[in-house]
Amino acid sequence: MDKKYELIKDGYGWYMVKALKDFQLITGKIIKKGEIK
Repeated sequence: MDKKYELIKDGYGWYMVKALKDFQLITGKIIKKGEIK
C-alpha cells in the first residue's frame, strides 16, 4: 500500500502531516499533494 502522508516533527515537538499524494479524508475534505496540515 502506498503512503498517502508522512509525519513531520517541527522544532517545538509538534507533528504535522505532509500529503505525499492527493487523498480524501473520512470527512470528505480533499487533501492535495504537498499540503502540510
